[in-house]
Amino acid sequence: MMRSLLTISLLFSIAINSQGQTKTDSAKLYTLTISPRLNSAGYFPFTGALLNHHANFDFTVAFEKNNYGFFLFQSFDLVDNKSYINYFQPAAFKKFPLSSSLTLGVYFGYLFSQTNSFKDKGESDYFGALSQHWDINKKLRLENTMLFGDLTIQPKLINRLLLLYTVKKFRFDFCLHQRVVFDTKDLTASAAIAVNLPKLKITDRFSVQPTITYQSYLTKARPGYALKDGFLFSLTFPIDLSK
Repeated sequence: MMRSLLTISLLFSIAINSQGQTKTDSAKLYTLTISPRLNSAGYFPFTGALLNHHANFDFTVAFEKNNYGFFLFQSFDLVDNKSYINYFQPAAFKKFPLSSSLTLGVYFGYLFSQTNSFKDKGESDYFGALSQHWDINKKLRLENTMLFGDLTIQPKLINRLLLLYTVKKFRFDFCLHQRVVFDTKDLTASAAIAVNLPKLKITDRFSVQPTITYQSYLTKARPGYALKDGFLFSLTFPIDLSK
Protein backbone atom coordinates (compact mmCIF):
# COMPACT_ATOMS: atom_id res chain seq x y z
CA MET A 1 0.00 0.00 0.00
CA MET A 2 2.76 2.41 0.88
CA ARG A 3 4.60 2.14 -2.45
CA SER A 4 2.31 4.59 -4.26
CA LEU A 5 2.80 7.14 -1.47
CA LEU A 6 6.56 6.87 -1.65
CA THR A 7 6.70 6.90 -5.42
CA ILE A 8 5.70 10.46 -6.00
CA SER A 9 6.62 12.50 -3.00
CA LEU A 10 9.59 13.78 -4.98
CA LEU A 11 7.56 14.75 -8.07
CA PHE A 12 5.91 17.31 -5.82
CA SER A 13 9.29 18.80 -4.90
CA ILE A 14 10.50 18.84 -8.51
CA ALA A 15 7.33 20.60 -9.69
CA ILE A 16 7.40 23.14 -6.86
CA ASN A 17 11.08 23.99 -7.39
CA SER A 18 10.67 24.40 -11.16
CA GLN A 19 7.70 26.77 -10.81
CA GLY A 20 10.01 29.64 -9.90
CA GLN A 21 12.19 29.44 -13.02
CA THR A 22 12.65 32.55 -15.13
CA LYS A 23 13.84 33.34 -18.63
CA THR A 24 17.32 33.74 -17.19
CA ASP A 25 17.13 30.16 -15.87
CA SER A 26 16.08 28.83 -19.27
CA ALA A 27 19.15 30.43 -20.88
CA LYS A 28 21.54 28.47 -18.65
CA LEU A 29 23.55 25.55 -20.03
CA TYR A 30 21.89 23.35 -17.44
CA THR A 31 20.22 23.50 -14.04
CA LEU A 32 21.55 21.48 -11.12
CA THR A 33 20.16 21.77 -7.61
CA ILE A 34 20.74 19.92 -4.35
CA SER A 35 17.99 20.38 -1.76
CA PRO A 36 18.49 18.96 1.75
CA ARG A 37 15.34 19.18 3.88
CA LEU A 38 14.28 18.60 7.49
CA ASN A 39 10.65 17.63 8.23
CA SER A 40 8.77 17.47 11.52
CA ALA A 41 6.61 14.53 10.36
CA GLY A 42 6.46 11.77 7.80
CA TYR A 43 4.32 13.22 5.00
CA PHE A 44 3.83 12.33 1.33
CA PRO A 45 2.64 15.60 -0.25
CA PHE A 46 1.53 14.14 -3.58
CA THR A 47 -1.00 11.67 -2.16
CA GLY A 48 -1.75 13.83 0.85
CA ALA A 49 -1.04 11.24 3.54
CA LEU A 50 0.52 12.02 6.90
CA LEU A 51 2.21 8.82 8.09
CA ASN A 52 3.70 9.62 11.50
CA HIS A 53 5.12 12.40 13.68
CA HIS A 54 8.75 11.31 13.35
CA ALA A 55 11.39 13.86 12.45
CA ASN A 56 12.96 12.93 9.10
CA PHE A 57 15.60 14.13 6.67
CA ASP A 58 15.70 13.93 2.88
CA PHE A 59 17.65 15.39 0.00
CA THR A 60 17.02 15.86 -3.71
CA VAL A 61 19.54 16.06 -6.56
CA ALA A 62 17.87 17.39 -9.72
CA PHE A 63 19.48 17.96 -13.14
CA GLU A 64 17.90 19.37 -16.31
CA LYS A 65 19.25 20.33 -19.74
CA ASN A 66 17.30 21.02 -22.95
CA ASN A 67 14.08 19.81 -21.26
CA TYR A 68 15.61 16.42 -20.39
CA GLY A 69 16.61 15.57 -16.87
CA PHE A 70 16.76 13.24 -13.93
CA PHE A 71 16.47 13.35 -10.17
CA LEU A 72 17.70 11.32 -7.22
CA PHE A 73 15.87 11.38 -3.91
CA GLN A 74 16.80 9.79 -0.58
CA SER A 75 14.72 9.93 2.60
CA PHE A 76 15.57 8.86 6.17
CA ASP A 77 13.33 8.52 9.22
CA LEU A 78 15.43 9.90 12.10
CA VAL A 79 13.41 7.99 14.72
CA ASP A 80 12.65 4.60 13.13
CA ASN A 81 14.91 3.09 10.47
CA LYS A 82 12.18 0.52 9.67
CA SER A 83 9.48 3.06 8.77
CA TYR A 84 8.24 3.68 5.23
CA ILE A 85 9.90 7.09 5.20
CA ASN A 86 13.18 5.29 4.43
CA TYR A 87 13.42 4.99 0.65
CA PHE A 88 15.48 5.87 -2.44
CA GLN A 89 13.91 7.10 -5.66
CA PRO A 90 15.69 7.77 -9.00
CA ALA A 91 13.80 8.86 -12.13
CA ALA A 92 14.24 10.45 -15.55
CA PHE A 93 11.92 12.95 -17.21
CA LYS A 94 11.23 14.81 -20.43
CA LYS A 95 9.38 18.14 -20.65
CA PHE A 96 7.37 19.32 -23.68
CA PRO A 97 6.81 23.11 -23.72
CA LEU A 98 3.65 23.73 -25.74
CA SER A 99 3.68 27.49 -25.24
CA SER A 100 5.26 30.12 -22.99
CA SER A 101 2.76 29.21 -20.26
CA LEU A 102 1.88 25.52 -20.81
CA THR A 103 4.22 22.55 -20.34
CA LEU A 104 3.68 18.79 -20.38
CA GLY A 105 6.00 16.34 -18.65
CA VAL A 106 6.65 12.58 -18.72
CA TYR A 107 8.39 10.78 -15.84
CA PHE A 108 9.62 7.22 -15.42
CA GLY A 109 11.49 5.77 -12.47
CA TYR A 110 11.86 3.16 -9.78
CA LEU A 111 11.19 3.17 -6.06
CA PHE A 112 13.54 1.38 -3.66
CA SER A 113 11.59 0.85 -0.44
CA GLN A 114 14.19 0.53 2.35
CA THR A 115 12.45 -0.61 5.53
CA ASN A 116 14.63 -3.74 5.77
CA SER A 117 17.25 -3.56 3.01
CA PHE A 118 18.39 -1.40 0.09
CA LYS A 119 15.54 -2.89 -1.98
CA ASP A 120 12.60 -4.45 -0.13
CA LYS A 121 11.03 -7.30 -2.09
CA GLY A 122 7.32 -6.85 -2.71
CA GLU A 123 7.49 -3.14 -1.86
CA SER A 124 9.83 -1.79 -4.59
CA ASP A 125 8.47 -1.20 -8.08
CA TYR A 126 8.40 0.94 -11.25
CA PHE A 127 6.29 4.07 -11.70
CA GLY A 128 5.37 6.53 -14.45
CA ALA A 129 3.70 9.93 -14.45
CA LEU A 130 2.20 12.55 -16.77
CA SER A 131 2.12 16.20 -15.70
CA GLN A 132 0.62 19.44 -17.02
CA HIS A 133 1.79 22.86 -15.79
CA TRP A 134 -0.08 26.04 -16.70
CA ASP A 135 1.33 29.43 -15.71
CA ILE A 136 -1.87 31.46 -15.66
CA ASN A 137 -0.02 34.66 -14.75
CA LYS A 138 3.01 35.71 -12.70
CA LYS A 139 1.21 34.99 -9.43
CA LEU A 140 -0.91 31.95 -10.26
CA ARG A 141 0.03 28.47 -11.48
CA LEU A 142 -2.10 25.35 -11.99
CA GLU A 143 -0.65 21.85 -12.10
CA ASN A 144 -2.14 18.41 -12.56
CA THR A 145 -0.16 15.20 -12.27
CA MET A 146 -1.36 11.65 -12.94
CA LEU A 147 0.88 8.98 -11.49
CA PHE A 148 0.66 5.28 -12.27
CA GLY A 149 2.39 3.45 -9.44
CA ASP A 150 3.22 -0.15 -8.50
CA LEU A 151 3.14 -1.05 -12.19
CA THR A 152 4.11 -4.72 -11.86
CA ILE A 153 2.54 -5.52 -8.46
CA GLN A 154 -0.77 -3.71 -7.79
CA PRO A 155 -1.35 -0.84 -10.25
CA LYS A 156 -2.71 2.41 -8.80
CA LEU A 157 -3.62 5.83 -10.14
CA ILE A 158 -2.94 8.89 -8.02
CA ASN A 159 -4.08 12.26 -9.31
CA ARG A 160 -2.99 15.53 -7.73
CA LEU A 161 -4.44 18.93 -8.60
CA LEU A 162 -2.29 21.78 -7.30
CA LEU A 163 -2.88 25.53 -7.34
CA LEU A 164 0.05 27.79 -6.44
CA TYR A 165 -0.53 31.44 -5.59
CA THR A 166 2.33 33.85 -4.92
CA VAL A 167 1.83 37.16 -3.15
CA LYS A 168 4.84 39.31 -2.36
CA LYS A 169 7.40 36.81 -0.98
CA PHE A 170 4.86 34.24 0.24
CA ARG A 171 3.53 31.27 -1.74
CA PHE A 172 0.33 29.38 -0.93
CA ASP A 173 -0.15 25.84 -2.26
CA PHE A 174 -3.66 24.33 -2.41
CA CYS A 175 -3.76 20.58 -3.17
CA LEU A 176 -6.48 18.05 -3.91
CA HIS A 177 -5.40 14.38 -3.93
CA GLN A 178 -7.28 11.35 -5.28
CA ARG A 179 -6.05 7.75 -5.10
CA VAL A 180 -7.57 4.71 -6.84
CA VAL A 181 -6.46 1.07 -6.48
CA PHE A 182 -7.51 -0.67 -9.72
CA ASP A 183 -7.82 -4.19 -8.27
CA THR A 184 -10.11 -3.22 -5.40
CA LYS A 185 -11.49 0.07 -6.82
CA ASP A 186 -10.82 1.72 -3.46
CA LEU A 187 -11.01 5.53 -3.68
CA THR A 188 -9.67 8.02 -1.15
CA ALA A 189 -9.41 11.81 -1.31
CA SER A 190 -7.59 14.39 0.77
CA ALA A 191 -6.65 18.06 0.64
CA ALA A 192 -3.77 20.16 1.91
CA ILE A 193 -2.71 23.78 2.18
CA ALA A 194 0.92 24.83 2.49
CA VAL A 195 2.31 28.26 3.34
CA ASN A 196 5.83 28.84 2.05
CA LEU A 197 7.44 31.64 4.01
CA PRO A 198 9.91 34.06 2.36
CA LYS A 199 13.26 32.53 1.49
CA LEU A 200 16.25 33.60 3.51
CA LYS A 201 19.08 34.18 1.06
CA ILE A 202 22.46 33.22 2.51
CA THR A 203 24.53 33.51 -0.71
CA ASP A 204 23.76 33.75 -4.43
CA ARG A 205 23.58 29.95 -4.55
CA PHE A 206 22.34 29.00 -1.09
CA SER A 207 19.11 29.85 0.75
CA VAL A 208 16.71 28.60 3.44
CA GLN A 209 13.00 27.97 2.81
CA PRO A 210 10.52 27.31 5.68
CA THR A 211 7.12 25.73 4.92
CA ILE A 212 4.06 24.99 7.08
CA THR A 213 1.51 22.43 5.81
CA TYR A 214 -1.88 21.23 7.03
CA GLN A 215 -3.43 18.05 5.57
CA SER A 216 -6.82 16.39 6.07
CA TYR A 217 -8.76 13.52 4.45
CA LEU A 218 -12.03 14.44 2.74
CA THR A 219 -13.35 10.86 2.62
CA LYS A 220 -14.15 8.64 5.57
CA ALA A 221 -12.08 5.94 3.90
CA ARG A 222 -8.32 6.32 4.06
CA PRO A 223 -5.33 3.95 4.01
CA GLY A 224 -4.86 2.19 7.34
CA TYR A 225 -1.35 3.58 7.75
CA ALA A 226 -2.40 7.23 7.28
CA LEU A 227 -3.42 9.72 9.97
CA LYS A 228 -6.71 11.58 9.46
CA ASP A 229 -5.09 15.02 9.56
CA GLY A 230 -2.18 16.99 10.98
CA PHE A 231 0.42 19.72 10.61
CA LEU A 232 3.92 19.53 9.16
CA PHE A 233 6.84 21.94 9.36
CA SER A 234 9.67 21.71 6.81
CA LEU A 235 12.96 23.54 6.41
CA THR A 236 14.63 23.27 2.99
CA PHE A 237 18.20 24.36 2.16
CA PRO A 238 18.34 24.59 -1.66
CA ILE A 239 21.80 24.82 -3.25
CA ASP A 240 21.91 26.04 -6.88
CA LEU A 241 24.88 24.67 -8.85
CA SER A 242 23.52 25.62 -12.28
CA LYS A 243 25.62 27.08 -15.09
